[in-house]
Amino acid sequence: MGVLAFPVRSEKFSAQNVVMTRGVANWATEHGFDVSSLVRRHYCGDWGDVCADDAENNNQALVSGDGNLHSAFDISGLNERVWVITEWHTYRDWE
Repeated sequence: MGVLAFPVRSEKFSAQNVVMTRGVANWATEHGFDVSSLVRRHYCGDWGDVCADDAENNNQALVSGDGNLHSAFDISGLNERVWVITEWHTYRDWE
């Protein structure tokens, strides 16, 4: 797992730890892609390219404090989809 070294706080929620899989880290390095922009979008409530039901589930989870948050971002020109997932226990105690 790689660790992204930037603060992740927004008006929507915050997270304790931000990590990425080795596969995403390798892919980002290979393509010179900065995934931190996608993580920031996720933490600002931009769910990217998920379906309407998944976006609504994310919004409801923010209100209830229960449920994982999922964003998906289709990367144009690279024919890839990057997922950003926040597990419920990492944002539940947000201020």
